[in-house]
Amino acid sequence: MGRNHKAASLTKLDQLKAALAEIRAEGFAMAIDELEDGTLSIAVLLSERRGRVVAAMSVASHRSRNSPEKMKSDVLPLLRGAADRVHDILRDFQDRNWTVL
Repeated sequence: MGRNHKAASLTKLDQLKAALAEIRAEGFAMAIDELEDGTLSIAVLLSERRGRVVAAMSVASHRSRNSPEKMKSDVLPLLRGAADRVHDILRDFQDRNWTVL
């Protein structure tokens, strides 16, 4: 069964590696028209104390309501704030020797 890719989808390994390097450097990822035309999403990683990524947190919107620039300027700081609070909870779990995913 074949997959349908949108024009914005990364389908080549070298493109994907470059995008992942940029995501690591910037600390967030943004998808524009990748799942469906007109959709935007922005995401940050959630990691435990040793740096192992255990999840991601994202917000999605539509171009009729937001732009990529507005997502970066308005949504990303709130998303990072929420991720910081989750990181604090994950670290607290680890301090208590509770299982983290």
